[in-house]
Amino acid sequence: MKKLLMMFIVLFFNTNCNLKADYLFAWGLNDYGQLGNGKNERTILYPIQIGYDSTWVDIQSGERFSMALKSDGTLWAWGQNNFGQLGDGIQIDKFIPSQIGKDSDWLEVSCWTEHALALKKDGTMWAVGSNGAGQLGDGTQIDKWGFINIGKGFKWNKIAAGTSH
Repeated sequence: MKKLLMMFIVLFFNTNCNLKADYLFAWGLNDYGQLGNGKNERTILYPIQIGYDSTWVDIQSGERFSMALKSDGTLWAWGQNNFGQLGDGIQIDKFIPSQIGKDSDWLEVSCWTEHALALKKDGTMWAVGSNGAGQLGDGTQIDKWGFINIGKGFKWNKIAAGTSH
């Protein structure tokens, strides 16, 4: 059910992303395209609408990247991709929201410095990005460029990414 007014504000490293009436807005630091407006301008001082899509339901920001979910269950990412944190398997920054994979069963996403966790509707947890401190939970310290399933056999209810955990 579409909400008439939905507002989430995500504050992290001088970047702000927000949903208002299911439209995406952003402002602040934009040196890696993390605002999603198609540019990598240094700073944007006021909220600007990002595109015209009105199906956004959740948004999270990492250090210099952002991820969002649409009402159809698809996952979108943009910004810096130096550790593979966008989950698209390549090391190219994206300046606009870009769909990650073809899956349409994403439920929640949590971003932090240079990694992200995501939860699917079936309760499986997925991780991507920087893993130098083992923060992805796969038993290694190797960065992951695409989402990997974490904690197989468990049904997860909630996720939260931290600085290096």
